[in-house]
Amino acid sequence: MHVFHWQGINRRGQACRGKDFAPDIAQLRAHLAQQGVTLLKAKPRRWTLSYKKPGCKHQPLQQVLDDCADLLTAGIPLTETLALMVQNPEHKTLRNMLITLRDRVMAGQSLAQAMAAEPQCFKPLAVHWVQAGEQSGTLSKVLKRLARHLQRRVEARARLQKALQYPVLVVALGIIVSIVMLIFVVPQFELLFQDFGADLPTLTVKLLALSEALQTHGPRLALAIISLVMLSVGIYRRYARLRYHLHRAMLRTPLIGRFLAYQATTQFAHTLTSLLQAGMPLTAALMLMTPGMNNLVFQETLRQTAADITQGHSFAACLRNSRHFPQHAISLISLGEQTGTLGIMLERLATLIDQRQASQTERLSQLIEPVSMLLLGALVGTMVVALYLPIIQLGTVL
Repeated sequence: MHVFHWQGINRRGQACRGKDFAPDIAQLRAHLAQQGVTLLKAKPRRWTLSYKKPGCKHQPLQQVLDDCADLLTAGIPLTETLALMVQNPEHKTLRNMLITLRDRVMAGQSLAQAMAAEPQCFKPLAVHWVQAGEQSGTLSKVLKRLARHLQRRVEARARLQKALQYPVLVVALGIIVSIVMLIFVVPQFELLFQDFGADLPTLTVKLLALSEALQTHGPRLALAIISLVMLSVGIYRRYARLRYHLHRAMLRTPLIGRFLAYQATTQFAHTLTSLLQAGMPLTAALMLMTPGMNNLVFQETLRQTAADITQGHSFAACLRNSRHFPQHAISLISLGEQTGTLGIMLERLATLIDQRQASQTERLSQLIEPVSMLLLGALVGTMVVALYLPIIQLGTVL
């Protein structure tokens, strides 16, 4: 997806210009034509922090899919369903996207094809879900499952944000308090220490040096930190191999690794369940869902698993060899393979993992909160000790 600066003429013959997101100029021309603009000139922007078009928020998109499924279940044709969704004031934040879907479907495209033209809202996995639903005549059920899938992601993100909200606030407060002390409080003590005429403790000397460096080079230090963060983010996004090794290292980290493994297993179970229920073969479903996995280690595992299954290996055995999936997950999948109820067992696994992940999130929150308070106390306490240690030593000498 690229950013284009374009110039054109609208229906009234007036010159207009703007910028928009499109894969190429042909797609940009088609997009502007739907708005009544004839493209005259377009130039891709050479550098931007992100070439991605702002995406749709999951919660309103989930509501749109849920309502579409209800209307289709009630027997309303797809074109009329989309027209009703456009007129619904509850979906005004996604109105432009709904208008595009409606126009494309009315022009003869399938819903999956129309959704594929809106990659900022619908990932390839969602498009294939809908395509499978259209082919099997279960579109309303697929949309309902897709809505539930988005709802689960919203709920999981909300749980994680709730767990991290207090610790992040505590850490931010600690950093702010430390900076204020280094800039405004420590210099006052430094003036006091100059009258002592005695050697200061090593801890105090280092604190005074840090305060002086922050006052002298503060703006440049802040700029360097911001630049380093932006550079790190850019490198992380650009090099997939680096992301793979980072994900692998995080999976091996105590506590966090287990939490991430459960999170990836939840995504795997829910997605594979939906694809199998839509009538997709196992190997095709695995290949389709692989790019959508958030963890690159699990992407590689599923890609290798799909290749091994085509060579006659057992699904459960392939997952067991990867050593990334929980043992109880492999046991349920093995039982499903043996009894021919793989879809049912995957659905049961998804529910079970959801419950365990919620429990782990709660435990992680309970662990992080006291640790963050301890770190804050240690940071501020060390600074206070460094400031008062010379005074205490002077009192001892006197």
